[in-house]
Amino acid sequence: MNCFQEINLIQTEIEHTLNKCTYCGRCVARCDILGFLDLKEKKASKIVEKKHHFLQTGIPDEDIKKIIFSCSMCGKCNSVCPEGLSPYLVMLGLRIKWRECTEGFPSVMNKVLPQNKYSYYKLVETLTLKKSYLTDVDFMRAVPLTPSTSKQILYLGCQLMPRSDILLTLFDVMKLIGYEDKILSGPDLCCGYLNMMAGDLKTANKMVKDLINAFQRTGADEIIFWCSDCYRRAREYLEITNSEEDFKLTTLVEYLAENVDKWKFKNPIRDIVTYHDSCPLCFYQIYDAPRKIIESIPGLEFREMKHNRERAKCCSGNASRLIPQVAEKLCEQRVVEALKTGAKKLITSCYGCERRFDSFIGQKYGITYPHLIMLIAQGNDIYHDNTWAKLTRTRNVEYIIEACAEEIDQSPFDEEDIRRELPQYL
Repeated sequence: MNCFQEINLIQTEIEHTLNKCTYCGRCVARCDILGFLDLKEKKASKIVEKKHHFLQTGIPDEDIKKIIFSCSMCGKCNSVCPEGLSPYLVMLGLRIKWRECTEGFPSVMNKVLPQNKYSYYKLVETLTLKKSYLTDVDFMRAVPLTPSTSKQILYLGCQLMPRSDILLTLFDVMKLIGYEDKILSGPDLCCGYLNMMAGDLKTANKMVKDLINAFQRTGADEIIFWCSDCYRRAREYLEITNSEEDFKLTTLVEYLAENVDKWKFKNPIRDIVTYHDSCPLCFYQIYDAPRKIIESIPGLEFREMKHNRERAKCCSGNASRLIPQVAEKLCEQRVVEALKTGAKKLITSCYGCERRFDSFIGQKYGITYPHLIMLIAQGNDIYHDNTWAKLTRTRNVEYIIEACAEEIDQSPFDEEDIRRELPQYL
């Protein structure tokens, strides 16, 4: 499928929706985010009307801007439409329309697009990821035209690379269960999820197609995804194109759950924990695997939140970049619900969710938000320093440049690049 075919699919759904929608407003009522927006229009049916009006005319207002900027594309709205329509695809159409008819998305979106030279991911990776970290694994950033065959590929995506502590922890945990195959990273090979969120479907489509082609060249039987957004984007693309691939797509939590009997914990973890179901995993009903892992860890007492599995609340998604004041409220709502269980740790298997909880709430309530992989590591005496956190605490650009001089010398950036671009990420 090329970009024009995918746009045609969205346009067909929009036309179908405009003809069949009854304006019942159930999609609006199901949204975890809209209730936190300060919209002029409060009635659900009228909010739907506003969306349709923008699609037909291209004339935006402040409500439409807030709706588009806040949507996390979780797809939960699809599950409640009595007419079997896809508000999810309609929302994707709204993002494309916004890009076409307005000044586009704020510059903050450009800062996180992985292909941009000075993106957050590339810049921070330069400062935190030493080449020596990759010497003990079969690591690659691109797939040769004629690569050696691999049974499995662990695909890291883009977001993990700047967090060397989690990256090294992941490597160690994979070794515990006997993984010795290839590891492929972004951002040179990217699923295009963030481009899609910015309404640039043409670029997003090309990126995911290139990624799928790279997977095919490896000859792997299974692709294991660290990032659940990458997993969803790749799987969605294959489903839309009706592609029959020779490889299986697996999330990291599913893979770890399948191999849970291969590691033996050195230390019990005496703690009460709960679990946050991330939107991408909810989209494909991946609920049992993370809970199987948590329940396998000796010493843990696991308690469910009231809103779990398909009823789980969103932690804010795209709103964290574009409407941070709303994102903070969404994160706090989720953390407060976790506290009601008596938990001291709110576990997630999504790095984006972990980062949002930590950024917006932090230590306000005395609860932590470890990624599931870090919990496994804790039980096996695995620990690596968070280099980026140490650097950012200094708030001192010159100190960071001096401390990372060797990494900068080996990177495509020079000191002036770092001096100019780094302050926006501190």
